[in-house]
Amino acid sequence: MIDRKSPNTQSRSCGSCALCCKLLGLVEPDKLSQWCPHCLKSTGCSIYDSRPNVCRAFNCVWLTDANFGDEWQPTRSKIVICHVRYGNTSNLVFHVDPGWPLSWRNEPYYSQLKRLEQIPLVFTHSLHA
Repeated sequence: MIDRKSPNTQSRSCGSCALCCKLLGLVEPDKLSQWCPHCLKSTGCSIYDSRPNVCRAFNCVWLTDANFGDEWQPTRSKIVICHVRYGNTSNLVFHVDPGWPLSWRNEPYYSQLKRLEQIPLVFTHSLHA
């Protein structure tokens, strides 16, 4: 499912960021924390027009959720945020670049993470016939 951008994030784009191509192993799940073989780190995907559906469907939370300010842009924070859904439960997962393993402990991230852990996330959806 492709997430839709909120009105406050319409101007956000991946730009030169491709950190998801390193941290998430979307194309090759057994190669987490290794660059996707199709990723050109300075310009993005070399097969963008024919990229796999799993890549087409992915949007990091920074792209879609205005609650995460510009400081959370993945190349700046060294963190890719994803929603992971299990039934009716939605969790935020923070993937930290192993080249910057303590980036999440830096401000403003640490204090924001501490606040987030106090807020339950609720995912609701409806099925249309």
